[in-house]
Formats: sequence, C-alpha cells, structure tokens
Amino acid sequence: MIRESMIHWRGTDRIIRKAYEQAAGGKVDDAVAILRESSRESDPDGRYTEAIGMILYQAGRWSEAAECLLRALQIKPGDAQRMFYYASASSRAGEWEKALRILEEEAHQDTSSVAPIATKCLILLERGETAAAREAYKHAQLRFNSHHKQDAYAMGLLEQCAESLSQAKNETATQPQPNPG
Repeated sequence: MIRESMIHWRGTDRIIRKAYEQAAGGKVDDAVAILRESSRESDPDGRYTEAIGMILYQAGRWSEAAECLLRALQIKPGDAQRMFYYASASSRAGEWEKALRILEEEAHQDTSSVAPIATKCLILLERGETAAAREAYKHAQLRFNSHHKQDAYAMGLLEQCAESLSQAKNETATQPQPNPG
C-alpha cells in the first residue's frame, strides 16, 4: 500500500501554507478556493495547482485530485511527486488504465528517470498485481543501474517498491499451501 506518511508539502509559500491550514481545519473547499484564486493570477511552475491536487488527495477526493495533479504534471513534466500522486489518485478513482498510460508516456519521454516505472510498480502493487509489479521493479532497477542521477523522491519510490515486494513475498510464503493430493 502507498504510505500516507510520504506526503509532504513543498515550499514555504505563505498562500500555500494558509491553504494547508484551512484544509487541516476541515475547510477543504476554502483551501481550494484560496489556491484557485492564486493560480489564476500566476502559477508558472504549477505549484498552486499541485497544492490543490494534494489537498484534494488528502481529502479522498480522488477524481478531482487526479485532474489537478495531471495539470500540474503537464506544467512540469517528469516531476516525481506529481507523477506519483497523480497515478495514485487516478488509480483510487478507478481510472488506473489512464494512470498507467500516462506513466508509460512519462517513461518514454525521460528514458533516464526511475520515477514513472517505480510509480507503476506501486500502483500495480496497490491493485494486487504482484507479478506485474515485480516486472516493473526489475525494469526500474535496470534504468537506475544505467542512469545514476535520480532525484531523492524517485529513489524513495524505488525503495518503497522493494519493501512492498518483499512484504508481498513474505505474505505469500506464510500462507498455507493447498494440498495437491
């Protein structure tokens, strides 16, 4: 499963901080309104759009979160955190095929990044598709071994894949095996 503790709010922007405080107080719609207003004025790097998506993600509003995070990812392609949360929100909204397609596109656009493949691994694990997740993890490892320059967030995703696959293997090993006779 995706660990909720991985979520962190980037930056020290006072508008974003104010929105997070509103959301923490249960005023998610007010937080979103603050950020939408700011994004209309100026959002060249997509940080307000990303913050809206992250707040909606935390609120469990998966479809809305995915929409915002996809826009933020389009503003800044290759951003590992935006990619991960977009794919996770899409998967949770029942749009996992779309999420996997976007991850494939990201993987083809940046052939050195581990992030889209590690994210795919985690989404597949979340869906219970351990064998496919294991293949994605192997692909991510190969990519990492040939391109050592990765951002810290992408490396965290890869480590989480390894941990989750290890847990899945341990859970399978401890389950009673059927009697063939």
